[in-house]
Amino acid sequence: MNEYFIFTKDIEFFQLMAINFMAYAGVNLEKISKFDEVNDDFKILIVDTRKISDVDHKELIGLTQFKGKKFILLGMENSDFGVCVKSVFNIREIVRAFAKEKGITAQDMMNTEVPDFFPIPLASLYATDSLFCNIYKEYNEQYEILFEANTIIDRKILKGLRDIEVNTLYINKMNRLHAINDITASIITNLQKKKLSAQERVSLTEIGMDSLAAKLSTGNINPNVVMPLAKECAKSINSAIKDMPKIGALLTELLENKTSFVYMHTILATHVAHTLLDKVSWGNQAQKDKVAFVLFFHDIFLVPLSMKFPMIKNEYDYLFLEGVTDREKEIVLNHASMAGNIVRELKGCPMGADVIVFQHHGMTDGKGIAVHYRDDITPLAKVIIIAEACVEYLLKSMDPREEYNFNVEEVIKELKEKFSNSTYKKIIDQLIHLKV
Repeated sequence: MNEYFIFTKDIEFFQLMAINFMAYAGVNLEKISKFDEVNDDFKILIVDTRKISDVDHKELIGLTQFKGKKFILLGMENSDFGVCVKSVFNIREIVRAFAKEKGITAQDMMNTEVPDFFPIPLASLYATDSLFCNIYKEYNEQYEILFEANTIIDRKILKGLRDIEVNTLYINKMNRLHAINDITASIITNLQKKKLSAQERVSLTEIGMDSLAAKLSTGNINPNVVMPLAKECAKSINSAIKDMPKIGALLTELLENKTSFVYMHTILATHVAHTLLDKVSWGNQAQKDKVAFVLFFHDIFLVPLSMKFPMIKNEYDYLFLEGVTDREKEIVLNHASMAGNIVRELKGCPMGADVIVFQHHGMTDGKGIAVHYRDDITPLAKVIIIAEACVEYLLKSMDPREEYNFNVEEVIKELKEKFSNSTYKKIIDQLIHLKV
């Protein structure tokens, strides 16, 4: 009998939670849409407080009267009923809260033995049309192929299994990380199409970036998964920026969500770049869309390093940090080239996006980091270079170790000293319009 439940009325959200809880906590979450569906033996109930009715609320209060039951409330800042996680899409914080309530540590989760046939929540498979690997059904402790690799996942078969209360299917454990990333990417692509708040988009798009980075690390790149994910995430970043025109509010949200350095840098740079493109004569919405797409990819190979060394707030610092391997330093120096090559291989990218990715550190081939910034790179690459340089000052102002207050006039002055070419200076002048 299951002991861990999630109350939600959003099927895609449940799919996302189910696959991530199975992957990181080894827990099979069971979905309920009414509180009277939970059994008496439950230990932890996760509650998605969006669209919760008055009747639901009364039933929840009734459940909280039982001793020994624990509750995690998503979408709330504080409550007397249980632990709260402000963003429903902040998966890391939700898993951490769950682990704490369950009394397990991150090390415990890492040390959990992975069975030869790794369980996948059946509900999560509704999000994807096929997987690159075989999918198995367990029968009398034997595992039989249900869907062969790269074949269509028949929804009628899934429904038939659910009707007889089969809620878990299996894949070979060697394929689990790649499969989880593919499924997560498909779920996020579907979720991004929904009406979401700016805060929800900020959290959800970070999961998308993490998922893409994990896929790239395996070397298995499925364009049918990557392109829809990248395009929807870029659109989502644009929407969040429109809803948060003041960059200070966006920065506060990112800090509250404890977002990674790479993602924080990416979304803030997109915000600044949009401001610049609003003011230069050749800027338009198509250019903004292209910049959002480019910035989603530009530092994607630095995501694993950002997770390994969360204290680092400047990518150049990796080169001098103890514990960073020679291979990792090579990635830092060549990440623009590596990302540019990925974008170049993908069909359907905005025209010239790969060139801009190559040039986002001022080098035409994407290798190394410019000391003197060239004038023979694309105007959009210059916008991104200026935007990223501005973000460094913003992040410096939020570091308690630094006694620094962000002042846009002073930033403009300092950047003009750093970038001597007139084409850069014309772009830098537009920073005066940044809404802090």
